Amino acid sequence: MALNALENMTLGYLELSNGLLLQDVKVSILPESVSFDEYNFITNFDESDFVGIEGKDLKFQGVGYIHHKDGETVNKEEVQLSGPIDKLRVSFELYDNGTTKASRCKGYDFELESSKIQVTVAGESKSLDGEGVIDQIRNWAREELINQIKLIVDDFRSGSLSYLQKMPVLNMTPLVGLFHLTSTAENVQLSNEFLEYGFSPKSLQLLKESNDDLLNEIQTEFEVMNDQDQDKFRAFQVLIDENFPNAAFTKIVASDRKFSLRELLSSEPRFAIFSQLLTTSTVGMVLPSFKEEFGSHKPVDIVATVNHESIKEISDSFPLSGFTLDQKGNFKVSLNIAANIIVEKKTGKWVDTRSAVLTIALKGKIFTADDEFENRTLVVMPRGIELNNLKIFKGDEEQFLEQTLAQSLIGVQLEQFKKQLKPQMFPLRNFTNPPELQCLGFNLTNVDVKVNKGYMQISCNYKNINFEDLSEHRKEMCSAFEFTLRQSPEQFGEIMSKYVPGLSHLKKASEGNLNFDGIRAAKPEESPAYNQNKQKGDQKVKNRKSILEGLPENLNIPDHIAEELANDEAKGKKKRQASSTDDL
Repeated sequence: MALNALENMTLGYLELSNGLLLQDVKVSILPESVSFDEYNFITNFDESDFVGIEGKDLKFQGVGYIHHKDGETVNKEEVQLSGPIDKLRVSFELYDNGTTKASRCKGYDFELESSKIQVTVAGESKSLDGEGVIDQIRNWAREELINQIKLIVDDFRSGSLSYLQKMPVLNMTPLVGLFHLTSTAENVQLSNEFLEYGFSPKSLQLLKESNDDLLNEIQTEFEVMNDQDQDKFRAFQVLIDENFPNAAFTKIVASDRKFSLRELLSSEPRFAIFSQLLTTSTVGMVLPSFKEEFGSHKPVDIVATVNHESIKEISDSFPLSGFTLDQKGNFKVSLNIAANIIVEKKTGKWVDTRSAVLTIALKGKIFTADDEFENRTLVVMPRGIELNNLKIFKGDEEQFLEQTLAQSLIGVQLEQFKKQLKPQMFPLRNFTNPPELQCLGFNLTNVDVKVNKGYMQISCNYKNINFEDLSEHRKEMCSAFEFTLRQSPEQFGEIMSKYVPGLSHLKKASEGNLNFDGIRAAKPEESPAYNQNKQKGDQKVKNRKSILEGLPENLNIPDHIAEELANDEAKGKKKRQASSTDDL
């Protein structure tokens, strides 16, 4: 790929010591033995050495002209310049900008020896005769080349995009993207084996400094990036721990916003009629004491908040709202709600009657189905939504009877809502790579998801793609893609952000069932092992139809997962039966 920024650099002119003038000198930096289409720059991330890009086995060559008069005629003689480049390196560094890490161009190294520069003219010209003329040209060419490189680097440092059109953008796009990530990272570790970025809710600006004590320290560990024994070459690994969703919860529970149930119902025409049912008569059907205390048909409102401080004022026995995940993939999302029940005793005069705190919990399981087959799928299965805790107070006195009555009513409503919860499925193998990704030299393969205590690990393998192995049509597409990047520097950031994240734009290969090389893959049902496993699992699926409701019948659930779900369902059924007996 041509590095156009180093092509046809103009060096200016030189007055030679023999009275002649050397001018119109243009030189280019080129690989010594191959074309730029076959040349690869070296990218180095070893901080003990340097971080940046280095070119080796390079040379410069060019031509200029010596102008001299022969009577009234001005003659030009071609002068050829060439020589090896000893060092060409652009270095970057990471620094702390006060809030996060950031990257910047640290400097450059450009070295060549003037004594190695070859200066020749055609034929038996005597234009270079004279003491020290060749050395003068050598020294001048060296200084001018160094100045040209400095101008290019300084322009790049200033943030100018003018040189983008001349740079190897397909090589630079992933590199620029990786350095761009440092602006939101809390810590960065670079090496030639892997790049590690650490993000926190604080560095992503999801959490204020004052709320970081609400999060937990979670021990996480990456797997080996490359495992040749298992033929695994990972493009990336992403660890997401509980603190990521919990950071959102800390912002939610820090809000002191309150919500009026009466106002919410009145604001939506479809539900406005229900606001008229918020009276002591209606509430008295569940809590008879309301009707006795305040009489019939008095307006009632419920003012709720999720603010943690408001909840603590009512009861300090409720843990913070949040998300938890265990090593078996069981997750739980808990939300605490504080509410004040107020009654309008007289027109415009509302009084507090009860204060309450309740915890709504959504439980579920994350697991991988058909892990050994082509339709490997990540399943997020809701297992239930329930009322975990409820306390009702009249002043400072806890109302145990009212708690029991309210708990039964809320439980029935949540049981109905549970029926609306459906499993969510995400294909992990059958997706297609965007064709532009191959222009960058690789394809993504085999997404894998593992669940550990407190965090999830998402990894994806890669497969190298040689440009020469691409079809002519794909090569033309890559040339067009490169041209678009090169000619549209103002769109470079937008295009880069689209492809650097990697998985955000991948889609299921629903048509043609293609694998990552564009060759039709065998469908899962065509695999003998798949069919054999499916026959064994069919009866289990039928026996547990209610447990696995919402999942495709041809999706094989691991035995230990199915057994665990069955046991959970049996325990839940006994609990509901016991609760019904107690109510009677």
